[in-house]
Amino acid sequence: MAFLVFVLFALLGLSSGSAISSDRSILDLDLAKYTTQEQVSSLFQLWKKEHGRLYRNNEEEARRLQIFKNNLNYIRDMNANRKSPHSHRLGLNKFADISPEEFSNKYLQDPKDVSQSINMVNKKMKEEHHSCDHAPESWDWSKKGVITEVKYQGHCGSGWAFSATRAIEAIHAITTGNLVSLSEQELVDCVDGSKGCYNGWHFQSFQ
Repeated sequence: MAFLVFVLFALLGLSSGSAISSDRSILDLDLAKYTTQEQVSSLFQLWKKEHGRLYRNNEEEARRLQIFKNNLNYIRDMNANRKSPHSHRLGLNKFADISPEEFSNKYLQDPKDVSQSINMVNKKMKEEHHSCDHAPESWDWSKKGVITEVKYQGHCGSGWAFSATRAIEAIHAITTGNLVSLSEQELVDCVDGSKGCYNGWHFQSFQ
């Protein structure tokens, strides 16, 4: 769970000065140089414009600015403490104005639901006695043409459906050699026992 929240802030982002030009992208900026309240506010306005963000009132905008500042501080700290120049860097993405708690509630599945799925998979594997005695040291399916493009679930809590379609798409492509993009919306609408944008289960989607 902590790792998934950590991934929330991931996007490569990276170099420039503290003066912000209106025609520059957030990804072109060196976030370590934005430390004062004025600089952070200017960066926030640029980020809002880039992501088309509008708020209901001044109070909501002030709250989102504070969350943005907290996330920016986290990004700066994590980047400053990288142990290697080859380590990943964090940057500002479309989630920069929501807190880790909000992200978790909206996009991540309840741990006990995940445990239920894992327990079913483990039971199935024990029953079938699969083995892989000569596995390669590394394997990246994204380089094998069996993974579709990154998808975005919007404001619907349907990550369970997206993870299921990606798994089904991949195993279908591996088996048939034909990569197709499947419909998450169909799972959200039709999987028995799911609550659409409010909850669902991977194993029911597979069934």
